[in-house]
Amino acid sequence: MKNRVVSILLIVSMLVSCMIVSSFSTVAVNVETQPTSANSTKALSHIQGSAILHCFDWSYNSIKSNMKAIADAGYTAVQTSPVQPPKDYSPTWLDQGGQWWKIYQPIGIRIADGNHWLGTKSELKAMCAEAEKYGVKVVVDIVANHLADQGKYCNGLDNVSTQVDGDLRRGDYWHSDMMSADDDGNRYKVTHGAIGLPDLNTGHGDIQQKFKSLLIDCVNCGVDGFRFDAAKHIELPGEDGGSDFWPTILGGATGVKKDTYFYGEILNYAGTSINNYTRYMSVTDNEASDYRLSCANNGNASGLASNGAGSSKQGLDAAHSVLWCESHDTYMGDSGIMIKNTKNISNATIVKCWAIIGSRAQASALFFARPAANMGDASTDTTWKSKAVAEVNKFKNYFDGESEYLSSQGDCAYNERGTSGVVISKLGGGGSVSLKANKMKDGTYKDWVSGGTFTVSGGQIKGNVDSSGVAVVYNAAPAGPSVSISFNGSDDGGSFQGTAQVTLNASETASQTYKLGSAAAVSYTNGKVITIGADMNDGDSVKLVLEGKGKTGANVTKTYTFTKKAAPTIPGVTTLYFDNSSSKWSSVYAYAYKDETTNNGQWPGAQMKKLDDSIYGIAVDENWSSGYVIFSNNGADQTDRTGHAFKKGDSKIYVGGTWKDYVKSSGTVATGLYGDANGDSKVNIKDATAIQKHIADIEKLSAEKLARCDVNSDKSVNIKDCTCIQSYIAGLTANAKNAGKPISGTTTVVTTPTETPTETNSTVTNGKYVYFKNNSNWSDVNAYFWGESDLMSWPGNPMQSIGGNVFKAEIPSGATMVIFNNGSDKTGDLTIEGENKIFDNGWTNYIG
Repeated sequence: MKNRVVSILLIVSMLVSCMIVSSFSTVAVNVETQPTSANSTKALSHIQGSAILHCFDWSYNSIKSNMKAIADAGYTAVQTSPVQPPKDYSPTWLDQGGQWWKIYQPIGIRIADGNHWLGTKSELKAMCAEAEKYGVKVVVDIVANHLADQGKYCNGLDNVSTQVDGDLRRGDYWHSDMMSADDDGNRYKVTHGAIGLPDLNTGHGDIQQKFKSLLIDCVNCGVDGFRFDAAKHIELPGEDGGSDFWPTILGGATGVKKDTYFYGEILNYAGTSINNYTRYMSVTDNEASDYRLSCANNGNASGLASNGAGSSKQGLDAAHSVLWCESHDTYMGDSGIMIKNTKNISNATIVKCWAIIGSRAQASALFFARPAANMGDASTDTTWKSKAVAEVNKFKNYFDGESEYLSSQGDCAYNERGTSGVVISKLGGGGSVSLKANKMKDGTYKDWVSGGTFTVSGGQIKGNVDSSGVAVVYNAAPAGPSVSISFNGSDDGGSFQGTAQVTLNASETASQTYKLGSAAAVSYTNGKVITIGADMNDGDSVKLVLEGKGKTGANVTKTYTFTKKAAPTIPGVTTLYFDNSSSKWSSVYAYAYKDETTNNGQWPGAQMKKLDDSIYGIAVDENWSSGYVIFSNNGADQTDRTGHAFKKGDSKIYVGGTWKDYVKSSGTVATGLYGDANGDSKVNIKDATAIQKHIADIEKLSAEKLARCDVNSDKSVNIKDCTCIQSYIAGLTANAKNAGKPISGTTTVVTTPTETPTETNSTVTNGKYVYFKNNSNWSDVNAYFWGESDLMSWPGNPMQSIGGNVFKAEIPSGATMVIFNNGSDKTGDLTIEGENKIFDNGWTNYIG
């Protein structure tokens, strides 16, 4: 977000620098790198050096629905607008021009879950999952320097919007220096002064931990990288007024996802050596970016092809830079240097500028998708996926890791990558060109924009540039047909427990089939998900064979092997498990507690034992008759704070947001008939009823009876087995599976997972407690006590969940009043009417 006040002197100095550079007739810059390209036009595995689509003000669902088009256009990543809750949100205020700035004045340090034009947290997760399917990475915008204001244009709590979350309304959470940040020569003013919005005290440990948690939460949703708004206004370690804000919050994200990408918005001067930032992140180079758009607009080919433009960021290397043709600030506001506002710059000029910006080596290239009229809608301007733009993106991917050579001649700026590719931007429009070949080898090449041919011979690049003014010239290696799978985040087969969900992929094929074990081959379409393991025993292996027929007649075959593994166990009468396959937490902890004083260690509890690739387990004290457990990523991210109930002897697992029974497979010798639940040597409706009672936890079946009731041999007793029995009774033998057939040998038994158990209140008859019924379903429940004097700081102490959406807190000495709250929402001032009372829209005696 741009500074609201820009130094006149700074602008003049940069204008002079830009005019000096643009006066050169030709500029040749050679940046050498080691070739590492895989020669693929598809998305890169890394964000730095890639093409990023800035989906400015698109909703998560809009991005998700366009993901295939984004991938097809050669983008490696998408960038969203800020994910935090915005100021003044209303679902009826949709005019983009009037609402966009509110997103850059957030009211909290958290992912907005609704009440945001971008959507909900679950929609963010779904968008990230869709992106992963196409190999596209997700970058989200974070506003960490400031929050929403009261319009007073100053620092301090007095200028903090009343909409800002209550837990942030503390004086020491804000910088109080009453000075402007608009002095790039004074680093302290830059980091502690006001940019017109209340400046967060990013040196405060609480603020750092909140942003650390926000980043971790985003990564756990599937986010791959972050853009930090107004990054230059946040202090660095070791400087005057400095802090460890950056290493703290970035370390939190990389602790969960090692290759998390970061870049910061640094507009104009940073007031310090740019290397002090690039040791932590990449940064924007707005001077170089804005200058190139001006050159493209004014027909200055030599300036467009220059490597530098009098940038104030001396020492900034391409491998840490982010370039653009225009940004949301230059389009929505007036922060451009040579061109204040870019709305009136034609798309044709943007495309010609992108030909050079988007083909650069090592630098990230951010394409701004000009927004639609309504907040949340995808851009109606489709320049972002136009032929020329998409081919430049694919060229950038193809030549990743290879050298670049920028030069100009006449009205053409061009960038040679390696010795076999060139992108040409002809500012005068389409027509024939004959350009000096600085690096290109002799040969005949294809222009992927026009489909025409270019030749390199005698040191000259010759061909015809089409009306877009852009040519993308190289010979891409044919991709050929391919078939593959996606399983547990990789393209390999492997082991699994229970059942496995496997995604089947195909590219450049006319048709494709899959064959599982001895079953017949089945046709599939790209992205189809199949389930493996329902008919397998523990220890069994099965081969999955994919075959694709190429569009040109070539065929391709790939074979994968899957092995079903037994459920892991650990010693202990009561065992609790956590499936980490979707969360992908780096350190899994379990906080088990029986009451307010009995637990398995102070928060976050004890580290769980890794039993398999994704399953973690922990034993609970066998003397506990019951309790609750909260699973967390070493305290940073966690499951439901109300806890998950268990009782002595339980074996339960938290998987995919659900708390289920979890019993290891075991061999049981059973005799009789499949489907005979009650052991009367008959299979009839009584047996189907017995299974239904077992599923509903009304009457449990023994291990031997369960073995007989696994009619379809999927090692699980559930409603499917009832259906098989009913088919047997009706004479529909084709659907009856094993119902009515005699059993021989040993049968594997697995109990049926049940729904999350209902929590019950614990009776508390001694101690001084108050209770609160959380009818509003707050995620955090606190109790703020006071008496003749303050006893604690707002929002008070967290209350303990005791089940049934009831929370309790001990009454501190001297307390006569209490407010129950979630930090922002709250009850009124309540007089404590005695011990062991519950507030449930009024005080009553609490009976557990």
